[in-house]
Amino acid sequence: ASELPAWIAQWRPTSTWQSAVCQPLSRDDMGTAYAEVDLHHWLRNLEHFLEGHLNTPPSETSAECRFGRWLENEGHQRYGSSSGFAQLLAKHRHLHELGHALVELRLSRPQADWSRKLTEIQALQQALISALRNLPLERHTPNS
Repeated sequence: ASELPAWIAQWRPTSTWQSAVCQPLSRDDMGTAYAEVDLHHWLRNLEHFLEGHLNTPPSETSAECRFGRWLENEGHQRYGSSSGFAQLLAKHRHLHELGHALVELRLSRPQADWSRKLTEIQALQQALISALRNLPLERHTPNS
């Protein structure tokens, strides 16, 4: 414990942390952070269903999930005019189409290998998160 002050004084974050650009969210834009958590939650539930840990799949349509409801309401109201919003809606619908196909595969052929399709969903989720994180930046950028 006596060495802790010296360690704190000399500690420096890694170059990766130092180079990361963090844009703090305004209170009005915090909904995007909650929406991102909802996206992670949906995918985790899908994975748990596929692995047999959940008996019921997560919502299969984009309008049924919490993220979809956020998009259609608060998200649309706040970011609907931004250039990336339409793409975000399309990606979200596509995510659920892929998810629905995976659920159908799991229900019809429980032993099928769904890992490639899940990898595709995970990549699409990352693209959605990236687009979601850009919404506040687009909104606060002049001439957007």
